Amino acid sequence: GDEGCGAVYDHQCDGSAQDIFLCPKHAGYAYNDETSHLYQPPELGVSHRGSCIYLRPPIGKVVECVTPVSNGTGPVDVHVALNAQQFVGNASAPFEYFVMPVVSSISPSSGPQVGGTLVNVSGVDFALGSHYQCAFGTDVGPASFAPAPGGALRVDGRVAGPVWRSRDSGLAVDGVRVRGAVEVRRSDGGLAVVNVVPLEPYVAGTVGREIYASWNPETLKAQAVVTRTYALNRRGARSRAAWDLAADTTGQVYGGLDAESAPVVQAVRATEGEWLAWEGEPILAVFHSASGGQTAGAEEVWGQTLPYLESVEVKGEDGSPDTYWRATVSRSTLGRALAPLGVRVGAIREIRVADRWPSGRARTVYVSGREGAEKVTARDLRRALGGDVIRSTLFEIRSQDDSVLIIGSGHGHGVGMSQWGAEAMAQEGASYREILAAFYPGAQLVKGVPE
Repeated sequence: GDEGCGAVYDHQCDGSAQDIFLCPKHAGYAYNDETSHLYQPPELGVSHRGSCIYLRPPIGKVVECVTPVSNGTGPVDVHVALNAQQFVGNASAPFEYFVMPVVSSISPSSGPQVGGTLVNVSGVDFALGSHYQCAFGTDVGPASFAPAPGGALRVDGRVAGPVWRSRDSGLAVDGVRVRGAVEVRRSDGGLAVVNVVPLEPYVAGTVGREIYASWNPETLKAQAVVTRTYALNRRGARSRAAWDLAADTTGQVYGGLDAESAPVVQAVRATEGEWLAWEGEPILAVFHSASGGQTAGAEEVWGQTLPYLESVEVKGEDGSPDTYWRATVSRSTLGRALAPLGVRVGAIREIRVADRWPSGRARTVYVSGREGAEKVTARDLRRALGGDVIRSTLFEIRSQDDSVLIIGSGHGHGVGMSQWGAEAMAQEGASYREILAAFYPGAQLVKGVPE
């Protein structure tokens, strides 16, 4: 090739790149080290996997290059918002910016901020570029990201596109080590940090944060199928969004690499590619900690009847710490919690469950005071006081002198699989398939990537 041209090829995607010298006319080509031939990667929009490739010309020189982008025909990726509370709206990115090794950590900045969230990235050897042009730098040290005008990012003071991506593996984002790529995206509310991770590693990094890894292997398998199904369902529902799931309880709690214990990985491998379907589509595979003896139907929580999310009896949850719980709330605290809901009845004199759902859960609560009376849904009351106070809507209320005593059973919304109920079934010899059939009646267990 011509003197001064350069490229780096990493066949194993492990950072141990070989130096291959290419002419500018070959920019965007890859090198096959088995045949010693150059080849041109697929066109944009076509999945290209099995190698990590980027070109590194002399610093400051711009070359033409191609960044292969998956069109969803290959292995399934899941986009996980690692800072969902800071994300507003969807990012529309005409250019996709990427970063090659090595990024050691990404964390929120405690320094001055202008116009939104500031994110710091440490230990970067990176290349910023679009689908068609790449400009490379190296050994830049810590990098900072902030919103810039026009929906762009400002990277170390330079205006770039709306998306920055690292293709390194094992990055730590706010202390959570993750597989796959990490994106810093411009959003209406500032910046969003999104982990783009293949489905199976996502499941392995989630199951161990949603259930005890020491539980029965059949329970772990059931949870793996449920976690995978829920991710596929949300991915389909948010196909035009920048991310599929939040990494906290508003999505599924995601722990990344540190959550991949041996029992969890075994359960994920044993059920690889399996998910629950209704009429060929991934079901809304919701779950909760404990039902209190009877799960809730979907209509009780979301106002929509789903045939595979009906109320079912659950046995054996006595081991749950939330089988029976109680909370004492002062009347003044109760009044302050209800005020944002528009319930202003003055000093509270009476509060009681007005009516119940077929599962036995409270549906509405009657509140009366010196200035009138109102009704509020039990779910709104739970949100107002917090899920740690009212652990489920399967409760009753008793009046005391200057407070009320709320006595209940179960933990969570109560729809779908009870994790403690699943563990009880597994301890009695049930398989994960039997567990899934009990909690999602009529749903089919299928295998493979959904169309």
